[in-house]
Amino acid sequence: MNRYVVKIGILLILFIIPTHKALSANYNSSPERVAELYLSSWQKSEIKVAISYIHPEALSAFRKMFIDVADEMIKNNKNPSGLYGVLGVKDFEEAKKLSSQEFCTNFLSTIFEMQPNLKKIQNESKYQILGSVKESDNLCHVVYRITANINGANITMVKIQSVMKTGNHWGALFDKNIQDMGAMVRNKLLSQ
Repeated sequence: MNRYVVKIGILLILFIIPTHKALSANYNSSPERVAELYLSSWQKSEIKVAISYIHPEALSAFRKMFIDVADEMIKNNKNPSGLYGVLGVKDFEEAKKLSSQEFCTNFLSTIFEMQPNLKKIQNESKYQILGSVKESDNLCHVVYRITANINGANITMVKIQSVMKTGNHWGALFDKNIQDMGAMVRNKLLSQ
């Protein structure tokens, strides 16, 4: 498996840290509540639940980025089999059939399986919602504190989870670090 695919999974887990029980169950939830549920789901390793809290456009963009990479690799006679392994599919046609939610769920589930220490860190992390800043009627930034024990060192960080309205619901967004890492993984995969 390509180590850059693993690295993006690690960054997704550490920098996005999301939640759910189905957006429909939180029809009028506040941005803070959605962020709290998103974080709680990650803490419990409920990946499918966490993915359901991510904004549909963010999920779609994540899927598209990797489908485009695989497509470009195939066009250049390169084999994107490492990506297929992460997704639990056998070929490009099967990968393309995955919904955005299935794509991200499979990807992150595999990353957790490959990196048991990540799961342990995630399960033992503590999250505290500190507040939020509403940038517009459709965009809010929820500020939270994460405390984690990594290799015996207690680490505390203040992070921001941006959420965007999707209809009457709020959905988590991927942060700039993930977007940049995605571009780096894309370039590395294509340069092989």
